Amino acid sequence: MIGLTIGVLISLFMFRDKLNLFTSWLPANVVKTRLQDSYWNLSPTSTCFLECLDMDLKEFKTYLVSGDVDFKGSITQGETKEYQFIFTDSELLRSARFAVRDSSARIVDMLTIKSCDCP
Repeated sequence: MIGLTIGVLISLFMFRDKLNLFTSWLPANVVKTRLQDSYWNLSPTSTCFLECLDMDLKEFKTYLVSGDVDFKGSITQGETKEYQFIFTDSELLRSARFAVRDSSARIVDMLTIKSCDCP
């Protein structure tokens, strides 16, 4: 048992900069990585929301990491998948829904804390 503990501690020390490898296979992390790596098709409404939040697309993609994927509210069957994100610790967003197909993604809907006058 002592040898196992020492082995785990040595492994954690050696791979401390790669700790995300231990959790990268989890479904929520797979969805987040897929969204970040996708080509984004922004509609005028999506662009309006991003401007209202004072963000560009690059900032928004890194902001996704702080969200939680709500798989109950998501549609994961079919060719186009829609993922519902909940942002509990955010000062800007409450939730957002994204559609992902092949290697492209788009914002379907956003619920912001700040009042945005977007169509």
